[in-house]
Formats: sequence, structure tokens, C-alpha cells
Amino acid sequence: MLVFVIVADLIFIAGTWFWYSEDTNKIWEYVRVRQYADKIEEMYPGKIAVYYTAPDRIFLKISPDTTLDDCIVIASKFQNWRLHDSALNDFTTILMFPEDVYIGCPAGLDMRTVISFAYDENGGDKVDIRISSGEIASSMGSKLPPFDGSKLSSFGVFGDTFSISTGVYIEFDDESVFSQITEWDCPPGLYTEEQLADLEARGIPVTVWGEEDAA
Repeated sequence: MLVFVIVADLIFIAGTWFWYSEDTNKIWEYVRVRQYADKIEEMYPGKIAVYYTAPDRIFLKISPDTTLDDCIVIASKFQNWRLHDSALNDFTTILMFPEDVYIGCPAGLDMRTVISFAYDENGGDKVDIRISSGEIASSMGSKLPPFDGSKLSSFGVFGDTFSISTGVYIEFDDESVFSQITEWDCPPGLYTEEQLADLEARGIPVTVWGEEDAA
């Protein structure tokens, strides 16, 4: 009987430890990302709001007056934090969507994202940037206008390399940033043939959406 009680107690203790350790891990996973997300809200009060956080990603609601440059600043902040805080080693993605679109559940937010930044999962500096033309947001009834685009110099804040998939025009105002670009994707008609040829001449692979299917 004594042996049975001891075994039962050990099982109870082990189960309790597992249960609370799981909760502790979940709380830590939330807090380590949320503390930085809160800093972003403080930087852009009333403009940027945190909708959902996970250990490896964060979803932000952005107001109609949020600019593409605002989004770039946020992404570069997170890049700096993750490179200097080991607690963010496996943080990989920021996704932003208009504050007034129908959300449903977090699993459906990818379809509503108008801009995303994905960081190197191996802890490197590379950033994968994807910018919607605004058609996704407008098709869902959002008041968020298409981004007006930006200047290439804005992307120089990442410091190392980035790939870009863009549905909005980005002005080539700083030639020094070209050395940071690893890939360039865009829809047809957004850039002239000469501009795309210039990108390729600099060793930057260019993909025009749709043309790869027709080839």
C-alpha cells in the first residue's frame, strides 16, 4: 500500500511539474516577443496595434495613414533586436494587415497581409520583404489605400542583404543599396524594361510575375 501511495505521489508531482512547465514556457514565449511589440505600439500610438503574437511571429494592425517607410522602420527595429537579444533567436516574421479588414481567426491573417518581413531562420541578417499592391486589402473592403511606394535608400537600414517582392513602385534613388539586394520580384508594367535590365546587369535576379509561367 505504501509503495502504491509513493508511486501515485511521484506521478502527481511529475504531472504537475509538466503542466506548469508547459504554462511557463508558453508565458515566456509570449512575453519575450510581446515586450518588443509593445515598444512598437509606443512608437506609433494609434497608428500601429498588436493583434497577435507567437514565439516566431507577430501580426500588426496598421491604420490607413501608415506609410511603407513606417513599416520599414518597424522591421529594422525588430532586425536589430533579434540580432542582439538571444531570446529572439527563432523570431522570424512580421506580418501587417489593415486595421479594418475582417479578421476571422489568426490562421487566416496571411491572406490579409499587405506587407511582411521574414528574417533568416538561421540567425543571419537577410530579410525577405513582400509588399502587396493594395488590391488584397481593397478587395476585402479595407480603407487602406495602396502604399505610395518608397525610395530604395529607405531599405538601406537593414545593413546587410534583402530580397524584395513588391507590388508598388520603389524609386531607385540610392545606387549603393543595390549591393544589398539578392532578388527582385514585381508585377509586369511596374518597371520599364530598361530598369529591369539594369537590375539584372548588377547581378540581381529579376522575376516578373506571370512571365515565368509563360516561358
